[in-house]
Amino acid sequence: MKKILSLLIAMALVLALGAFLPEDVLKAKALGSIEGLASDYLGKDRLYWNSYSGAAYYKVAVTSRVLNQTYKVTDPEFVFEDIFTEKGYIYTCSVTAYDSGNNALTSAKSKKVCYSANLTNMKINDDLTMTWDEFTGDYEQIHVNISINGRTGSVAGTTTGADLKPYLDNEPSGRYQIWVVAKVEYDNTLYSDYIYLDYESTALFVTSTKATITQPKEGMTPDDIKVTTLVLNDGDINASEAVKRTVLSWEDENGSALKATDKFEAGKKYTATLSVALVGRIYLDFDTGYYKYVTSSVNGIDTYVAHTYGKQNYEICAEMTIPTTLSEVQISINTPQAGDTVVNDDTDYTRITGCTEGVRVQEGMSSRTREYFSLYENGKKLASNAVFEKGHTYTARVRFRALGNYALADDLTVTIGGVKGKFVSSDTGVNENEYWVIYTADITVASDRTPGDLNGDKTVDLKDGLLISQHLAGWKVKINESNADVNGDKTVDLKDGLLLKQFLAGWKVTLK
Repeated sequence: MKKILSLLIAMALVLALGAFLPEDVLKAKALGSIEGLASDYLGKDRLYWNSYSGAAYYKVAVTSRVLNQTYKVTDPEFVFEDIFTEKGYIYTCSVTAYDSGNNALTSAKSKKVCYSANLTNMKINDDLTMTWDEFTGDYEQIHVNISINGRTGSVAGTTTGADLKPYLDNEPSGRYQIWVVAKVEYDNTLYSDYIYLDYESTALFVTSTKATITQPKEGMTPDDIKVTTLVLNDGDINASEAVKRTVLSWEDENGSALKATDKFEAGKKYTATLSVALVGRIYLDFDTGYYKYVTSSVNGIDTYVAHTYGKQNYEICAEMTIPTTLSEVQISINTPQAGDTVVNDDTDYTRITGCTEGVRVQEGMSSRTREYFSLYENGKKLASNAVFEKGHTYTARVRFRALGNYALADDLTVTIGGVKGKFVSSDTGVNENEYWVIYTADITVASDRTPGDLNGDKTVDLKDGLLISQHLAGWKVKINESNADVNGDKTVDLKDGLLLKQFLAGWKVTLK
């Protein structure tokens, strides 16, 4: 009870005393803040700020390693004049507002300023080192800034010099503008005049990359796709010596990475990214990699080059739509008829009458542009006035490629005029992304000839076997020599006699 009574008495005394104390004693006012504090020491050489309401004057404290002084001003501005006794040093300027009763209205607001000093006696030596007179002002780091073609690099320096060679090693030839700056926090405390270096580089720089990769087809996986060729600077740089490694990766149209075993789907779009790592003194050209000029291609698709992880690693990307694979191609032609010429006014035997959708036959040049195939007999191309003969076999030669979103299967089956074709060769033509193939097929002109029917009775029997034996023995017997040439070598000899007897004996032989 006594403790409670004592506490109540103490509280009453405090309340009574408060009635006689001034308000500014009972409640300390919160200090304000100087706003808009800035410096202009490259023009009017002054410190300035926003006027503070109720301020009668301001105190400006200026401190550094070589100065500690306080100044009193009535306007929200402090002119530096010649108070900075040393250039290249950081000066801390603090501003506080006071009322007419010398009471602080604000807390101190600070800003660091510096008058930059000039570097002297800077020079570049033959070994690409720079030297200058030692500087002892305030700084944390000295940097040598190097500029060419509007871009700037930086090399760390010491108090007396820097080595430029590591930086210039991976830069192209050119005129470089070089200067030195020392920094402390926000300000520069040291500058140099510009110096110029005409640098002749011995490094190589990649400006273009033309890559060829396995053409992706439906059902293939990323593991199936390989980089087949890589051409740098149109062959001026040997890719086999310049490239350390290449990595090919894929994304689908949603941006999701493909796994090695995922299968490409026809009609869908994928992005191929080819990452290239260079070796030795071979670098990606700065402008090519940083400004992303379109200088390169993947399978003939134009693309830009983007640098990654420095100047010796870069990427090229290309979007590809997976084509529909053609496993069979049918090419229709005007069927040669005996007695007709290869080309006349009524029938054009160098004309394709139709082919599988997604296929284009090579266009030939004549009085008009047209799709065509070439005809040969015994390895010789037929002249335009040649006449088709009964029973003769002609070779049709066709060059074609897949169009647009189509691709030819590796096990492609081709028929020309209803006859199964034979693969001859392939090539890329003028454009890298145009894959042409050549197929041939033997077309025989129909005739009334019956191979083996020597006596003309429309059957092949023992009578014909006896006749060919008598003919070969020198007897004066009448035979159909065209039918007697059963092996198609344009002569009638013992080979034909043997082949005919084998046929009559039931052997599995073919009479031509």
